[in-house]
Amino acid sequence: MIPDTERPTVYDWNATCDICLRPRSAGGHQKCSKKRQALRRQQESKQK
Repeated sequence: MIPDTERPTVYDWNATCDICLRPRSAGGHQKCSKKRQALRRQQESKQK
């Protein structure tokens, strides 16, 4: 088990964009959310 202090919290994860890895507070992540949705659709179509 990883100690809680070393595990990234939900807050930490949400603070950075998983697509461009910039802070979410920087703004301008509309493109990132579109990419994320596209990636999700690709993964869903592969599973079928």
